[in-house]
Amino acid sequence: MANMLVNKEKCVGCGLCARDCLRNTIFMRDGKAEIDVSGCIKCGHCIAVCPQDAVTLGSIENTQWDTDGSGAKRGGAPEAADFLDFLKFRRSIRQYKKQEIEPEKLEMIIEAGRYSPTAGNRQQNRFIILKENVDQVREAAIKTLKGAADDKPRDLGEREIYRKSWARMYDDYTAGRRDRMFFDAPAVILIVSDESNHYAEIDGGIAASRMELQANALGLGVCYIGFLNTAMEFDGRIKELAGLKEGEKLAVAFVTGYPDVEYQRPAPRKPANVRKL
Repeated sequence: MANMLVNKEKCVGCGLCARDCLRNTIFMRDGKAEIDVSGCIKCGHCIAVCPQDAVTLGSIENTQWDTDGSGAKRGGAPEAADFLDFLKFRRSIRQYKKQEIEPEKLEMIIEAGRYSPTAGNRQQNRFIILKENVDQVREAAIKTLKGAADDKPRDLGEREIYRKSWARMYDDYTAGRRDRMFFDAPAVILIVSDESNHYAEIDGGIAASRMELQANALGLGVCYIGFLNTAMEFDGRIKELAGLKEGEKLAVAFVTGYPDVEYQRPAPRKPANVRKL
C-alpha cells in the first residue's frame, strides 16, 4: 500500500492530524505536518480530520462527502431510540422470497464491510458472493455434515448437539423438502481472510455485523451460517468450491435476501449481565 502524503501547499499547520494520530507518527515542522511512514498503519484518521484535505494515501483519491455548509464532513447519525428499536427488531431470517437482490444493494452491503474497522487497520477482509456454484457448495457441505453425524465414534465435542440436525438437514435436502443450509436465499456472502491473521474472526465478525445492518436497512434479511465453517473444517475441499484461495480461511458466512416472513415484535432476551467495578 502507498504511503501517506502531506500536500505542504494545502497544509495550514493546524495540528489536528498530529493530535489524532494513534501511533504518534505525525509531527509539525516549520508549521507544516510531516508523517513518519515507518510507524504509520495508514488508518486514515489524518485524512478524515484534515479540514484542508491536505493528506492523501499515495495515488488513492480521498472520498468526498456532501456537506451542509456548516463545515461538517460526516454523515448524520440516526436517532438513538430509533436505532435501538431497529436493532431489537433484527431477526435471523430463514424464509426468503424468490426474488433476486439488486446489484447496487449488494454493492452497498460490501461497502459496509469494506468500511468496517480491522485490527491494526490491516484490512485483510475479503468478500466472496456465491452465485453460480451455490448448489455445489451447499451439497458438499450438507453431505460432509451428514458424514460427521453418521460417524458415531467421532467425538464432536460441543457440536454433539448437532448430530440430529445435520441428519435432518441431509434428509430434507435429498427429499427436496427444504434447504436447511442456505434456506434458498438468493445470495451467500463469505468474509474470508489470511490463515495467518489471528484476528480474522474478530475482523470478520465486526464486518458481518455492519453488513447485516446495511442489509436490514435495505429491506433485506440475513442469517449467519456457522455450519459452513464447520463443514469446511471437516473437509477442506469445500473451501476451493467456495472460491477461497490457498492460505485463506472463512471467518463468517451469511445468506441474504428479501424476507418471506414478517415479525410483529422483538423476541425476548435475558436481562443484560453487567458488572460495575
